[in-house]
Formats: sequence, C-alpha cells, structure tokens
Amino acid sequence: MPDALKKLRIFAASPSDVATERAKLETVVASLKPTADYLGLTLEVVDWRAVVPDAGRPQQIIFDQLKPTSWDIFVGILWHRFGTPSGAKDPQTQKDYLSGTEEEFRVAYRLWKEFGKPRIVMYRCTRAIPLDADLVQAQRVKDFFKEIQDPQSEFRVLTQSFDSTESFEKLALDNFQRLLCEYGEQSKTPITPQVAQILAPKIPNNLPRRAAFFGRAKEMDVVMRAQSRRPHVGRPRGWHWRHRQDRARD
Repeated sequence: MPDALKKLRIFAASPSDVATERAKLETVVASLKPTADYLGLTLEVVDWRAVVPDAGRPQQIIFDQLKPTSWDIFVGILWHRFGTPSGAKDPQTQKDYLSGTEEEFRVAYRLWKEFGKPRIVMYRCTRAIPLDADLVQAQRVKDFFKEIQDPQSEFRVLTQSFDSTESFEKLALDNFQRLLCEYGEQSKTPITPQVAQILAPKIPNNLPRRAAFFGRAKEMDVVMRAQSRRPHVGRPRGWHWRHRQDRARD
C-alpha cells in the first residue's frame, strides 16, 4: 500500500427531488472505506453544498471552487426535476443550459472525451412521479435521457435505472465496488475473492426490535389466563364433577 493515500473525488449532480438518493450515495461511499483503504485511496463525495457562497453566476462559482478537472467520477441522478437554468450557453451549440445539472454533465462529458476522466455514471429513477409534479421539468428529463441514448448524439451514455431508494443503494454499492476493483487491477493491487469477502460492506440492521405479538395485548392476556388454569396432574378429566355426583348419591 502506498504511503500517501490518493483521493478519488466523486462529484454528484442531482436536483432536489432525489435528495434521499443523494444521501444514500454518501452512505454507500462511506461503507466502502475498508476497500478504499486497502487500495490506498480516500473517497470524497462533493456537490454544490460544499461551495462557499460568493458573488457571481452560481454555477460558475461551483466550477471555480470544485474544478471539473478535479473530478474522478461524475454521478448524475435524475427523476422528474431537471433543475433551474444556469444562466449560461453551451459554448459549442450556443443553446441555453436548461439547468445547472445539464451544464455539469456536458462539461464532465467533454472532459472525459478529451482526457479520459471523469468516469460518467448516470442513474434514472423510474418510480411514478407525484401528481403535482412540474410536467415541463419532467419532459426535460425525458428529453435529456432520449438525447444521451441516441446513437447519433454527441453525448452517448449507458445509464441504469432504479425504482426505489433501496434499489438505488444496492445498485450504487455494486457499481462502486466494481469501480474500485477496476482501480485495483490498474494499480496492480488486485482484490482477490478472499479479500473482497473480508472487505465487503456490512449493512447494519438499524430496525428497532419488535415485541412478540405486537398489538395483541388482549389476546395475550386471554392466552396467559388460559394457561394458568391447568388440570390436576394424575386425575382424569371431569374428576371433580363425578366425585361430587358420587357423594350426592351417598
């Protein structure tokens, strides 16, 4: 293992409607710390919230402080919101960026095309959108994925879908484990199956323990009273009744 840990910066681009998945991404990355340590890496997840407020165009402030050239992995997560226009134009097409997420993606993609990084990882949420969702925003998301899946488009990306927060967590965990294994092979620190088993993230069971027969207090009281009425051992069933009858005949 090298003496100095190399940092892999993961830039997350996601509108507010996938805030839960954005938080799960940090959980997944944190769970991979043993594997990262083994490979001599530190993993850092950043987004616009890590930026110090300043004057100027917001998206440019983000780029100035979290330079796209420092991103090793770009993670995009979209559902039904596309975001707010960033106030800039695409320098090649002269079209207005429809959101900061779009601008971040196109900048990252062109860097990947020229320098081979950052790695582009795109996720699409397929669960039903809320009834009060902005349909214009939802259509922009559809148009975006249609574009990046078009064989004739400048921006072509293989995406993966999820329909719940739990499925996203499993998907992201599997993807990032694979990415770290790839890095291990490139850095000549391969992760053998035995090592992978030892370093595998342990998913904690944080669910509260539920009491037996939860919500059945009355039924449990009946059962306990019935169990307390035990027949006398060694005497046949109905012995008391027959004994009283015999005594009455005498």
